[in-house]
Amino acid sequence: MRILMLTEYFTPFDFGGSEWSTYYLAKGLAKKGFDITALTPNYGKAPNSEKNDGINIVRFPFYKKLKQNKQLSPFWQSNILWILWSSFFTIKYCFKEKIDIIHVQGKYFLPAAIVAKIIFQKKVIITLRDYIVLCPLGMCLLKNQKICGFLKYFIFDLPEFLRIYHKEKSILFKLAIILSSVRARIISYVLRFLLTFIDIKIALSQAQKNVYEKAGLKGVQIIGNPFETKIGGSFARKHQIIYAGRLTPGKGVDLLIEAVPEVLKKYPKLSFIFYGEGFLKSYLKNRAEKLGVSAKIKFPGYINHKKLLVEIKKSRLAIVPSVWPEPFGRIIVESLIVKTPVVVSSHAGAAESIKDRLWGKIISPETSDLTGAINWALANIDKLQQNVIDDKKEIKRIFSDRIYDAYAKIYRSLV
Repeated sequence: MRILMLTEYFTPFDFGGSEWSTYYLAKGLAKKGFDITALTPNYGKAPNSEKNDGINIVRFPFYKKLKQNKQLSPFWQSNILWILWSSFFTIKYCFKEKIDIIHVQGKYFLPAAIVAKIIFQKKVIITLRDYIVLCPLGMCLLKNQKICGFLKYFIFDLPEFLRIYHKEKSILFKLAIILSSVRARIISYVLRFLLTFIDIKIALSQAQKNVYEKAGLKGVQIIGNPFETKIGGSFARKHQIIYAGRLTPGKGVDLLIEAVPEVLKKYPKLSFIFYGEGFLKSYLKNRAEKLGVSAKIKFPGYINHKKLLVEIKKSRLAIVPSVWPEPFGRIIVESLIVKTPVVVSSHAGAAESIKDRLWGKIISPETSDLTGAINWALANIDKLQQNVIDDKKEIKRIFSDRIYDAYAKIYRSLV
């Protein structure tokens, strides 16, 4: 069976959990005997086509190249030229190859997928990896985990977005943001409309499904993210705690920084490492200075996936303090796979499958809860690590075997 995956970013142009999850999904399904092709833009000088881990990777030329390995503004994948460009190459590939199913991994490929569906009469499924098709700003999800309506978008979401992200910017800059936010909201309505033509819609967690259903999108199925369960290498544990993700309010890093001083009082040998980029980076550094803990916190920035796994494996704990309804939270499971216990916000989708107080601690996204959970986990770290080791088969079944089997069942039901 031939599956065409449509994704805006794919190795070597990968920036985070969504791209890594798509890669491991394609790799795992290829191992199960599916003929998987990932169709994706070429943002640089990568080969136009290659085979990697059983995945056929086809890259089409793109009119915008990446600079300094930074992800492009969504504008470049949400305009008329993109729709025509991506549709042309999707149609071209479907015409050339006998595709059985189109699997959308990136929302901005929705127009191309629908055009191909109509022309070739193929079934289309989508894995929903964020909430942009519902609300491009998402400030409403920080407040009550419910998507805002049209008026509230401009009355609450937009002013809150400007206050948090662009408070010190000029009036002209803010005006440009307002105009782009209007455009983004219109695009989200278009993408949401296109979802009605999709045969099967998949969310990563019950929490994510709830958000979509509250927004009026019914019939969403749940299949989590898949993971590579064979990660080699033996590394000595350091006295460090790790966070990896965007440095933004929704991720809860501002809560985590406040917990550091109290944890260090009890465990002075510890250090903290925050991997990732985001507009809160400067604030976090300044806050660490004011709290007197800057010598104990590092902000290395972006890290590639393989190196991140090594750093997680070296750490005592991994922290996921999400405030917004995180669709999944990839680092949670990757930590368990390398036998590192976790402290996880209940707002992270993957928390639904975590054994509380056995593999780590599930908390409310508040500094006091976070502080207490980290101290508790460190006090019980040997027992938690052993629990994770003892349950490695169950972890593999939940976050690997079950995922691939679920997708295989869906594919076969459509052909």
